[in-house]
Amino acid sequence: MMRQSYETLFRCPTCGNMGALYLAKVDGAQLIIKQRCSQHGGRDFRLPLKELDSYKDLIRDGIYRCYSCGGPALPGPVKYSGAYAIINCVCQTNHTSQKTQKIWSTIYLDIIKEQKEGLEPAMQPIKEKVPEVPKPEPISREPEIEPQHQPVPERLSVCPSCGTDLEGNEKFCGICGSKLTD
Repeated sequence: MMRQSYETLFRCPTCGNMGALYLAKVDGAQLIIKQRCSQHGGRDFRLPLKELDSYKDLIRDGIYRCYSCGGPALPGPVKYSGAYAIINCVCQTNHTSQKTQKIWSTIYLDIIKEQKEGLEPAMQPIKEKVPEVPKPEPISREPEIEPQHQPVPERLSVCPSCGTDLEGNEKFCGICGSKLTD
């Protein structure tokens, strides 16, 4: 089929408006589409799965469309359940969440992948020349300082007050009680 004939399938046969897609599932070699016109109600049709690339953008347009007013909708939270991606879009016009959409997950992931690839060139960072920063000078190690040994205080062998013999490690004389260290 030609692209033009696929586009007419995705439009309401009564008014010609693009309908909101609420179900896309695979059945053998066919894709079953269920959609709803905001003025004339729901309908369903089948498309050959092998020609998916010919109408994938029409599916994307149907997914991101409000179920109530037919206006554009933003994707809300997406959950995956079995073979389906469960989507709740939010209408940009009346800011309400629309009915749950069930889209075959592999088709939805292909649509998201193409959508991201289409946005990548616009989102590439601008390459600015980064000014060169001079390399820092290497830090030299400071010479190690040898620990200074404090002089060991003289050990007294005799108490200066009473003359009693000492062992050398006392702080006070055991006989007279005088202080032996400074």
